[in-house]
Order: sequence, then structure tokens, then C-alpha cells
Amino acid sequence: MVAALLPVSLLLGLAGVVSARFLDRTSLDTQLWRVGGPASTSSRQWQGVPGLTKQAICISDGVGATLSLDLSGAHEGAKVRVFIAGKVAKPGPVYFDTGSTRVDRDSKSFSFARSVRPGGRRVSVQWRSVAGNRVVMHSGLLQVLYQGKDGCL
Repeated sequence: MVAALLPVSLLLGLAGVVSARFLDRTSLDTQLWRVGGPASTSSRQWQGVPGLTKQAICISDGVGATLSLDLSGAHEGAKVRVFIAGKVAKPGPVYFDTGSTRVDRDSKSFSFARSVRPGGRRVSVQWRSVAGNRVVMHSGLLQVLYQGKDGCL
């Protein structure tokens, strides 16, 4: 019993250390971007998601982005990835389901992250249809959390 509790207490202790490290840092700035109307793609090639691109946010450290999409259409779904400062953010492309039929809608959220050098950076979202069938985004929200930096151009 004691042996089973040791790994749990070790993990809790590490979580406390990690959260304390972030509490010592300066506060994070938040930026929100919304898509007001529907957009769609049937392309199997990566392309930008309309309305989910922002230029020149001023970063001094790592960036976290949470993407929420309300999708319908092709039952095969869509692959989605977030670019931060010109590179694909971790964990890389993820699968977003569209529901079990072409008329169902499914909402999903996923978080992405990337460590970057200080300066003005661009955050954007790309998507593609998995099988080349039409995928419709009814709404989308990209929330970007980052530590801001003064004096960016």
C-alpha cells in the first residue's frame, strides 16, 4: 500500500513545484480571436482557417494556444494544426471529428504549445479534410496565452 502511494505523492509534489514555478513568473496576456460565420474546406492540402490568424503578438517566452471548433460535414473529419512563429506547435496535427453523419455537429477543443524567442510572432491555424469531402466550421475560437513583452514592433 505504501509503495502504491509513493508514486502518487511524488507526482503531486512535482506538480506543486511546476505550478509554483509558473506562479513566480509575470502574468500572462490573453488574446481571443473568433470566427463569426461558417467556413468550409474539402481540400486535402493544408490551408489557413479563415479568421483564425493573427499577426504581431509580442512574446517574451513560451506560447500556449487552445483551439475550439464546431464542425460538421464529412464523417472522416478534419486534421488541424496550429503554427506559432512559423513552426507547427506541439503536439502537431490533431484529428477533429465532425459527428457521426453529415448533418451532425461536433465541438472539440485541443491545446497546443511552443517555446519561442522574444519578439513579434504570428499565430495561425491550418486545416484539411481527411478524405477530401466537405468539412464545415460553424464557429471557431482561438485563445492564445503568452507572456507579453514591451517594445515589440
